[in-house]
Amino acid sequence: MSDTRAEAGPRNRVPVLPTAIDSLPKTNSQIFDRRNQMEGNVSLQQSLEFVEFCNLLLREKAVSDEVLDRIGFTRRQPIAVRFVRMSPELQSTLDYVSKLSREPSHIYRLIDDGVKQGRAFLESLPVKDDVGGAARGPETDPSAPNVRPSASEAA
Repeated sequence: MSDTRAEAGPRNRVPVLPTAIDSLPKTNSQIFDRRNQMEGNVSLQQSLEFVEFCNLLLREKAVSDEVLDRIGFTRRQPIAVRFVRMSPELQSTLDYVSKLSREPSHIYRLIDDGVKQGRAFLESLPVKDDVGGAARGPETDPSAPNVRPSASEAA
């Protein structure tokens, strides 16, 4: 028996730049980092606003099926946008320069956090059973083998 997600076709994204900060930047380096974060978020925000506009059109049935078919838009249900967020602990240790780092231990630390946050994200999603349609939590296998060394092993 296979499982399907309760909402078909959500678009999941991993934002890597914080949209809020705990304190105002004071040093030139902190100000530069924050300006870079805000500039990086503009594109994401514009895309999210466009998705919300499309969702509004779909919910209000403002565009006919004929027009949607003609432009190749086959989806008729609003798009659910969900976020997998980096842990606040890791986020607080990163700055602009860390975005450029290709150091294996740094990359593995990011991957480890992504796996942890991704599992928590997946566990939070509702799942429909093919038989009967009852929602239940997804089955995850935290004991699945790692395909690369952890951050501590890579150091």
